[in-house]
Amino acid sequence: MTEYTFDDKPKNDDKAKRTGDPLSWSQVFQLVLARPSVKSFEVILDDPTVSRSRAWSWIAIACAISVAITVIWLMTLFSTPVDSLSTLIYGGFTFFFTVIFVAFGFYLTVRLLQLSARILGGRTMFLDLFYAMAAFNAPLMVINYGVSVMVGGSGGTGLLSFNLVSLFLSLYQVLLTAMAIKATSHFGWGRTIAAMIVFCVIVVAIYMLIIGAIVFSVPYPTPL
Repeated sequence: MTEYTFDDKPKNDDKAKRTGDPLSWSQVFQLVLARPSVKSFEVILDDPTVSRSRAWSWIAIACAISVAITVIWLMTLFSTPVDSLSTLIYGGFTFFFTVIFVAFGFYLTVRLLQLSARILGGRTMFLDLFYAMAAFNAPLMVINYGVSVMVGGSGGTGLLSFNLVSLFLSLYQVLLTAMAIKATSHFGWGRTIAAMIVFCVIVVAIYMLIIGAIVFSVPYPTPL
C-alpha cells in the first residue's frame, strides 16, 4: 500500500507515472490561463518535466520582470536622468528582496493549502500543488504589475479601472486555485470549496496570533 507523507510525495512514487508529453512554458501558461479547467491542470501535471526547480524559475523570472517594469515606470514617471550604475544597484536590491518576500509567501501559501486539503482527507502532494500554483501565479504576477503601470499610474479613471482589473484578476486567481486543489487532491467541488474555507480560517487564525503576540508584547505605560 502506498504511504503518503506530508512533506513531499508518496513513498514508492514512480516518476514514470507522468506519461504525458513534455510541455513548453508557453504551453503550460496557455493551458491554465487561456483554457482554465481541472483537466488543464491534470494535463500539465502529467508532464514528465514537472519539478520544483521549474516552478521556482517561473516565480524568479516573474519577479525579475515585475521589478524591471517598476523601475522603468519610476524612471519614466519622474523623468529624471538616472545613473546606470545606481539604477542597476537599485534594481538588484529590489529584485533580491522581492524574490525573498514572494518566495516565502508563495511557499507558505502552498503549504497551508496542502494542510487544508490534508485536513479534509486529501492525498495532496506538495510538488503537484506547488507546480500547479506556480503555473498561473507567475504569469498573473507579471500581468498585474503591467496593468498597475499602464492603467493605475495615470490616476483618476485609470485608478478606478486598475481596481476593477485587479478585482477581476483576484477572483480569477481564486478560481484557478480551486481548480488546482481539485486536480491535485482529487476532490469533488464540495470538498474543494471546504478546503479553501479551511485555508482562510487558518490564515485568519495566524494573523490573529501574530497581532495578539504584538499587542501583548508591547509594554503598557505605567502611571506616574
